Amino acid sequence: MLLAAGLATAALGTLATFGPTSAGATKATPHEIVTAFNDGFADGRADATGDDNRDGRIDEDESGWDCRTMGNRKCGPTATALAAPLECRGAPADVLTLCRRVQGQPAYRYQPEGASAPIRVADGPALLATIAREGASPARVPELRELVTGLHVAFLINTGRVPSECAHAGTALRLCVTVAVRPAYGWTNPDGSRVDNPDGHAQVRGLDEKPGTPEFPAALRALDAEWREHH
Repeated sequence: MLLAAGLATAALGTLATFGPTSAGATKATPHEIVTAFNDGFADGRADATGDDNRDGRIDEDESGWDCRTMGNRKCGPTATALAAPLECRGAPADVLTLCRRVQGQPAYRYQPEGASAPIRVADGPALLATIAREGASPARVPELRELVTGLHVAFLINTGRVPSECAHAGTALRLCVTVAVRPAYGWTNPDGSRVDNPDGHAQVRGLDEKPGTPEFPAALRALDAEWREHH
């Protein structure tokens, strides 16, 4: 955690999706063939076939991706590796998803509270290159996960793109956005029963405790603790 926090600070200081849809036509079209991989928005659960991280969508790094029907420019055994940012190849699917989000971030400026001038933050590829030079790698998954999450959360907050479910989170804003950007996940209990959680956006929206209430931060911490327990 300390390494992750230090590297994220260094990166920011130095450099200072195939979307889910529903198919309803009677004749199978290429679009429907693609979206048929996902039933997650009909019954609340992601189709396990090809949706390796069960987040309700087939990403380019997952086994259900078909480069011929889903638009990837390269087909063949290396298509999956080519789809991921170099600094994140070999990392778990949830990390790859966040790496892609960071990779797509433009450079931006923001003015920290109390600062006399705006700070410029480099674009996503430069940020990923910086944390890699500082030692982050898929071989150190917990640190890499924290870093790319932190970089993306900072981008959303500092550019005014806070998820709607966190709009009134107050002092819990950063934690709320951190929880919200996480993909769906699940685990199998020792007795064989399965637990599946929806993505972070849905988890925050589903809380009985609402943003702005005294109980909201504690509810977010509980969601965060459960995520960390299984990652």
